[in-house]
Amino acid sequence: MMLSKRWQGLFTMALAFTLSLGFASIAFAQDATTGLATVRAVDPDGAPLPGVMVVISGPVGQQTQYTGLAGEARFPGLYPGRGYSATFTMDGFTTIIREGLDVQANRIIDFEVTMDLATVEETIT
Repeated sequence: MMLSKRWQGLFTMALAFTLSLGFASIAFAQDATTGLATVRAVDPDGAPLPGVMVVISGPVGQQTQYTGLAGEARFPGLYPGRGYSATFTMDGFTTIIREGLDVQANRIIDFEVTMDLATVEETIT
């Protein structure tokens, strides 16, 4: 039996919708097995620092992000484990390293660092 073009189109759309729901649930399930880190970098006055390079390093590699206008960066998809570190670097400021971060599945690590101005040494000859 042949279906009319209208029914074929509806069937194709329904099949595509059903498959997309299945793939979305798989993707969501994978997110539940990882953790998320949200970090914020501020100056000594508490003002956000955009453009700070933040590197999260852990047992299975590293991710690099730059802070946005609010001084924040997000690191989704971190595999659970101990011994993560976060390094904050920006010209004109001291480098900050936070060590011993533990990532848990379906949990958020949220912290803020204050970056002090770097001291400038100048030699005049």
